[in-house]
Amino acid sequence: PRQLVELGRTTQFGRGTAFSYPAYERFRDENTVFAGVLALAKSTVAGHARSGAPAAGRFVSGNFFDVLGLKPRAGRLLSGHDDRADARPDVTVISHRFWQREFGGNLAALGQTVRIEPVSFTIIGVAPAGFDDLVVGRPADFFIPMASEPLVRRNSVLRSPPSNWIGIVGRLKPQVTSDAAHAHVAPIFAR
Repeated sequence: PRQLVELGRTTQFGRGTAFSYPAYERFRDENTVFAGVLALAKSTVAGHARSGAPAAGRFVSGNFFDVLGLKPRAGRLLSGHDDRADARPDVTVISHRFWQREFGGNLAALGQTVRIEPVSFTIIGVAPAGFDDLVVGRPADFFIPMASEPLVRRNSVLRSPPSNWIGIVGRLKPQVTSDAAHAHVAPIFAR
């Protein structure tokens, strides 16, 4: 956890930690101080389990689980491929807690669906036990690729530079201090 840093900026309105998806791509692609940079939506998305019970999840970048160093409990986790335009965006990874509650821990959950807003998402994997979300105190039942945002939201903000709706977290490379990372990303902020 000490290797993880959340990107933020100070504005006239205070400290801000929300960015646009294009800003995330820039930080991901132009940095040299992070081993990986991930994105996650600042707010949750509503969904429903097959039982009809309400569920809440989060848009995340395809590399979300990889940057955190997590391995699947079952199936596969999202990957960088899931961010690509030619990927199938209607896939989801469910939390271990949700898997136990809704599917009794049965591996047959893989390939089943979860209804998220107006779309059915196919379950491709189960997150490891003990991991509920990167946001402490707000557990997620499912994780869906950022690329699926246009499917879920009628008025997509995925490619809109002025729409600040995601958080950005970087994993520092070994021997890189947060001060060194700050100095490196400042010019990216400026651009």
